[in-house]
Amino acid sequence: MPRLKLTKTVVETAQPEKDPYELRDAAIPGFLLKVTPAGRKVFMVAYAANNGQRRKPAIGRFGEITVEQARNIAQDLLADVRKGRIRVQRRASRAGPTVKEFFERFITDYSEPRNKPSTVEANRGYGKLYIIPNSARSRSPT
Repeated sequence: MPRLKLTKTVVETAQPEKDPYELRDAAIPGFLLKVTPAGRKVFMVAYAANNGQRRKPAIGRFGEITVEQARNIAQDLLADVRKGRIRVQRRASRAGPTVKEFFERFITDYSEPRNKPSTVEANRGYGKLYIIPNSARSRSPT
């Protein structure tokens, strides 16, 4: 992977090849341009998250954003990674209803209005016996 200062001229002259390749910026470690065989040029930033996992999110396509705009976004993103803000944002985006909450909603919104009371009780029993305990077991530690 060649390392050179990514400029408008360098990005414009980058030609597609048989396989995708990356041009890495010499000024900002982690800032790069990916050129696909179809000729698409995408700015990306590579970093290691706090848990050690390597990430390479896209910033934007060349033409939609300029090299300088992409460089500024990459600097801001890398600063957030160093401050630990990226991990918090990912966890917040993952926060959603649990299986137990979905099951309770199923009982109140679907089963109670549509089923006989004995069926609703049977559904509650199945949920407590099979659904909720299994969802707690399958949860992976974070």
